[in-house]
Amino acid sequence: MRVLVVTVVLFIAGCQSDQKQGLPDETVQPRVTKLTFHHGSQDRPREKVERFDYRQRDLYFVAEVDPPLKNAKARWLFQTIDSTGGKNRPVARVEETASGSEVTAKISLKTDWPVGTYQGVIVIDEVPVKTFEFEIGGQRTRIDFRSHSVAPDDGHGEPQKRDVPVTSQDKVIHVAVFTVGIDTEGSRIVWALRKKGQAKDLAMVDLGLVKLQNSVVSAQFRSESGWEPGDYSAIVSLDGKPAHTIDFPIR
Repeated sequence: MRVLVVTVVLFIAGCQSDQKQGLPDETVQPRVTKLTFHHGSQDRPREKVERFDYRQRDLYFVAEVDPPLKNAKARWLFQTIDSTGGKNRPVARVEETASGSEVTAKISLKTDWPVGTYQGVIVIDEVPVKTFEFEIGGQRTRIDFRSHSVAPDDGHGEPQKRDVPVTSQDKVIHVAVFTVGIDTEGSRIVWALRKKGQAKDLAMVDLGLVKLQNSVVSAQFRSESGWEPGDYSAIVSLDGKPAHTIDFPIR
């Protein structure tokens, strides 16, 4: 990921001419008086936005500072808060010396941005002067469920090879399904295990609110006493509505 970041603030030292008062020197710390977000094109910030679109590769941040800057050492630090690419992950850290009353930061990514919330911090001469949050969003499209897998545990918390059948002695069953589509709003995902011919669920795994972006959705069903032989179904629901069913036997 290629990232360019520019931002600035300056310390201006002032001093009291009246030494008789015994007052220490005062420091004027610059302030960020305005911060706006922009989509960009041709290496320049363009349209002002409230949040970014995940398909926009170049993200711009424009900060107005007071007093104007002169040869200030500035950094913009970016990280995820909660995104489909992970939580609390660094995104960019770039240092630059800059001057002026308006400075810009640019972050570029060659692929679509992970959807979610982000945090930025402006640091001037080693002093954080502005912390802000922003969102990279998209849209809620139809979520298609494609290939899936069912496998017993390998004894180390991971599923065995896909073709390994589940037996009644296995205490942990791994289920997974690959989804295609983007859900930036998030859906509550619940897995349920049911034996054919029975109306009551044998086990349930609530994954909570999940933002899907071409994701693998997985869960584990556990039984310390093992399972009765028979035909079973693992059902995944989105917001209370069954979305995909995996039928498999336990021998």
